[in-house]
Amino acid sequence: MTRFCSPEFIEREVDKEFLGMADAAWFEGYSRDQLVSSVAESYGNINVAHPFREGNGRTQRVVFEYIIFNVGYLVDWHSVDREGWIEACIQSFYGADQPLADIFDQCIGASLIENESDDSRA
Repeated sequence: MTRFCSPEFIEREVDKEFLGMADAAWFEGYSRDQLVSSVAESYGNINVAHPFREGNGRTQRVVFEYIIFNVGYLVDWHSVDREGWIEACIQSFYGADQPLADIFDQCIGASLIENESDDSRA
């Protein structure tokens, strides 16, 4: 069984992760591989904070979908099964971010920026 962050530390831990992402310019300019691994690590860290009684996963997916879209990539969660997602989050809790990275690698699609440049050549 995994434990989430103690309530008195939630704000500090979430602030630390969001400040880290802000310092990383919200992953702007990252290659797709860098984005996948960075998003997986940050998602895992915020997931441990678990600030809400219900809706943590849904809220986090919306936040990370925005971050991913903002740096120019599509994201589609439909291919992820619930059990795989839960197991990847548990593995991340124990320090293994690769299962979450594998999920983000599956979900993060084509670069919107590449698509725009492809369209301009047509």
